[in-house]
This record gives sequence, structure tokens and C-alpha cells, in this order.
Amino acid sequence: MRRAITFVILVLLLALSVACANALLAASANEREERVFTLEPGGSFSLDNVNGDITVQASEGKQVKVVALKRARAMDQAKAQAALLKVKVDIESSPGAILVKTSYPNAKEGLLNLGAWVSVDYTVMVPSGTALKLSGVNGAVHVAVPASEVSCEVTNGSIRVEGASLLSATTVNGSIHFAVENIREVSSTNGAIEGT
Repeated sequence: MRRAITFVILVLLLALSVACANALLAASANEREERVFTLEPGGSFSLDNVNGDITVQASEGKQVKVVALKRARAMDQAKAQAALLKVKVDIESSPGAILVKTSYPNAKEGLLNLGAWVSVDYTVMVPSGTALKLSGVNGAVHVAVPASEVSCEVTNGSIRVEGASLLSATTVNGSIHFAVENIREVSSTNGAIEGT
């Protein structure tokens, strides 16, 4: 009985803390960045993110399109806007490789000092056959690019890959679903694994 009461109290406290956090972070701001590149056949695309989802789909020809939707929540509008300015989408490109990295401020000038939370959701279009290396901390990854070699590493989020020629996928907290030709490695510490 005592355990049940303790459990109910903990659940109520958790719900209250989530409600308080949502109330405190009531202001929001969004910013959309879009870039287009050319990638030679057999090229590679890498993306490193912290908070936010990654979706990669097939494009026509040699075109790569990267859309980053930055979202910030803070106690007021000015802090939400300031948080958006501190998070950068850095892109390095060459004819054979594109590297995208989400840069967050260091601890000294961090988002917590602003009382803000920021995520960046990516929607990417790459040519079929592109080698993909995707990583994230908090967010899901969804890939539908035929004939591609896909490597995904996520800490908290699910992974879904369709049509790849080779898959390597790991997550700690999340499920993995796949329909691919070959598997190098697939592992989830806390989540289901389903696929063919």
C-alpha cells in the first residue's frame, strides 16, 4: 500500500513539473533555413544533431536539399529569439561529401542560462545511393533512400530505415524498424527491433 501511494505521489509530482515547465517556457520562436547543394554519385552525407528529428528522403539527380527548422521555447519572446541566434547549423560541402552539424552554445553561455529549450528538426533530400551517417541525442531518425548505406546512432529516439542496401543502427532508448537489403549491426538497449 505504501509503495502504491509513493508511486501515485511521484507520478503527480512529475505531471506537475511538466505542467510548470510548459507554463514557464510559454514563449516560442521558429526559424527555417534551407540550403541546396550538388553531390556527385557515390557521395556521402553526414548529419550530427542534438535535439530534434532527422528525416532523409530520395531526391532526383545530384541535388541535396537541407531544410533545418529551429524551434525555441523560453520564458519570454526575447529569450526565445536569443536562443535561436545561439544555435547554428554549420554545413561543409564538397562535390563528394556534405557534413551538417548542429552547434549549440558552450556551457558558459548555454541555453539554460537563457531559460530556453531549443530543437532543430531536419528534412533532407539526397540522391539514391548516397552513403548516410546520421547521429542524434534526442529525436527520431527516418530514412527512405534506395540503394544507400545507412549508419544511424541515436541516444533517445526511434530509427526507421526503408530501402537501404546496408544498415548499421543503434539506439539506447527507442525502437528500430527496417526493411533493407543487408544488415551490418542493429541494436537497441531499451526498445523493440523489427524488420527484414
